[in-house]
Amino acid sequence: MQIRYSACESDRGWRENVNIETKTINKLFEILSNERRRRLCVYMVESDDEIFSFEELVGQFVSGTPNVDVTVDETAATRHDRIAIALHHTHLPKLADFGIIEYDMESKTTRYGEFPVDNLADWMMENRRISG
Repeated sequence: MQIRYSACESDRGWRENVNIETKTINKLFEILSNERRRRLCVYMVESDDEIFSFEELVGQFVSGTPNVDVTVDETAATRHDRIAIALHHTHLPKLADFGIIEYDMESKTTRYGEFPVDNLADWMMENRRISG
């Protein structure tokens, strides 16, 4: 089953129709079901930057609002390392595999991709009656 998605960018005044397979939508929701991946996307969408260093992204979790998975005895260095490992081996590759971001593991830089995650809420409202 395919679902029509209309991407609209009001600043530029363009509208594009895209057909998305239901299995693709399910995979997108699976990927975005993780809070860290959602926070990464929101950070990149709201930023004026185009390229993000790995350390900058790790810093969003180390210095940001404490997560429930932080133990009392955890040192700042241990927390940094744990978050860096999770981002490098799990979260950034999952976002990159789906095309939401481009992640260069060698240079440890990330670029927000062309996938319209910032328009996801509009898309959900437009297609809320469709099930597959």
